[in-house]
Amino acid sequence: MKKEFDLPFDYIVVHGSEALKTCMEIIKDTSKGVTPVILGGIDELSHLQDALEYNDSTPESIIKQSENVDIKEFLNNRYKEFPIDDDIMGEWPEDFEPDDDVLISTIDILTGEPLDEVYIALIPTLDSYKVPAYLKLGDWNECPLPEEHIAILKYWNEKYGARIIAATHDIIECIVDNPPKTKDEAINLAIEQYKYCIDIVVQGTQTINNLAANLLNRKLWYFWWD
Repeated sequence: MKKEFDLPFDYIVVHGSEALKTCMEIIKDTSKGVTPVILGGIDELSHLQDALEYNDSTPESIIKQSENVDIKEFLNNRYKEFPIDDDIMGEWPEDFEPDDDVLISTIDILTGEPLDEVYIALIPTLDSYKVPAYLKLGDWNECPLPEEHIAILKYWNEKYGARIIAATHDIIECIVDNPPKTKDEAINLAIEQYKYCIDIVVQGTQTINNLAANLLNRKLWYFWWD
């Protein structure tokens, strides 16, 4: 296949309806030493090239920098101007219906239908939390630095089995092997995710408890930065 974009890793193109299935098949075959990551439609490739040109650090150096990120300090220092009060915590929703398990990166937002073409990067690592180093993801507005993404996603990988499955210029989506199974676990995770990505609450669930209810036993996570 003739490549339309000159990227520093291989990629394949599939129909949006086949993207997740294709990724899961690749994940099972560890012999290739790659992590499949859905990049979205063709428009996202331009954003990706811009990010790769903007940040000239090597993936190896970014991964090394991530080892110096203190997760507790990182989370504690984010959004100090927006303290977690009763309003942002909200009440636990008794009649809550979780979001549909749909990968936003594979669909047309306007129609809700799968994209005709979805690009899947084959990142040369088996550790999905290292993906931000290869995509040079972040370092704009409130989106964390690539090394900060790596540190927090490694932490959640070890604790919940979270794995990056999709990454566009402003979205990260994860599949999760061991999501929180109790209300308290879900609330604690929701507080962490709020500090990591405030927009999923402020412009999404509206309260941390609503986010927590959506995380309970759920095997798909979504993050978005404005």
